[in-house]
Amino acid sequence: MAFKILNIFYVLAQRFTRFNINQYMLDYNIFQIGMETTKPIYTRAAIVGLVFLLAETVLLCMAMHKKDIK
Repeated sequence: MAFKILNIFYVLAQRFTRFNINQYMLDYNIFQIGMETTKPIYTRAAIVGLVFLLAETVLLCMAMHKKDIK
């Protein structure tokens, strides 16, 4: 994400669907916080960050559950 690797997919999704997916991606919101200081930007970035944190936690729990640790 730090190298904008996913930017190619964002551009393709935006071009074919005319939907700005950047607003809901973690790296875009991190960039926006550095550029703007309005309350809606902070709110959206916090919500997106929490959703990503929750998703990562769920995926980690699923991986650890499948792992056979004795």
